[in-house]
Amino acid sequence: MNVNLLILIHVLPLFILMFMGAASALRDELSIGTRSVLYGYHQFLIHPLFVAWGWWKLYGFPWDPRLWVAFFVHDLGYIGKPNMDGDEGEQHPWVGATIMGELFDYRDQFGHRRPLRSPFTEFIGRPLDFIFGSCPHGMTWYCFAFYHSRFLCKRYETEPSKLCYADKLAIVIAPTWLQLRLMNFTGEIHEYMECKEQGRTNGEGLPQREWVEKMKDEVRGIVSEKTETCVVCHEDCSKHAWMCDQAPGFPLWCQRCFEQTPCWRGEHGEGCPTMIAELKA
Repeated sequence: MNVNLLILIHVLPLFILMFMGAASALRDELSIGTRSVLYGYHQFLIHPLFVAWGWWKLYGFPWDPRLWVAFFVHDLGYIGKPNMDGDEGEQHPWVGATIMGELFDYRDQFGHRRPLRSPFTEFIGRPLDFIFGSCPHGMTWYCFAFYHSRFLCKRYETEPSKLCYADKLAIVIAPTWLQLRLMNFTGEIHEYMECKEQGRTNGEGLPQREWVEKMKDEVRGIVSEKTETCVVCHEDCSKHAWMCDQAPGFPLWCQRCFEQTPCWRGEHGEGCPTMIAELKA
């Protein structure tokens, strides 16, 4: 066996154990937001990859390097926050938005050149605009990151950016077992399950795995309805779609996927199991 591989096999577990031990020792010293970014649900290397995967499913492969920067920085604002869904935690997009704006916005939302732009913005932002086009959704890159939060969208009465739905789809894509391990390791899962915000799945009295699955069902419906994509395969179905009015969130199906549902087989009725049956398939 290759010597380097043998070294990796023996050394890597030691590094993992050292990291886990250090994380446990620091758990009481770090804020819940910091723990989430370091080794929780918003882990700074793992979460962005699932967001990128969600973007790929919804909008195609993210060739624009600015998108990748957004995937990695949009949740960094959780660092130092004492909660995830409280008053402080809800303000987390400010940090990622500021980074994106300072790096890539050489024009403001009205198309005027920003007077206090950095040299990086001028010499990197403009060429990237020329190669890949302006920010998706007709926003500045600042707003693109800022409005990935539906909470802030409601506060400022605007529509979420495309990053919001890729971020939501990451919840669906990430394996449940991995989500549970990360959220339990930091303890953030307890705050999520206790959330009583309207439109959010409350986990009171539910087993953790069941709560995660219910949350994923809810998110599937949101993403499907708002992006006009199939709830199963995530293909565009804006021109022709099927809908089950008993399914939570009013998700859409493409023709191919809807043919596999109880509705298509004539089993529609009160409490139609279309959503559950299709997602379990």
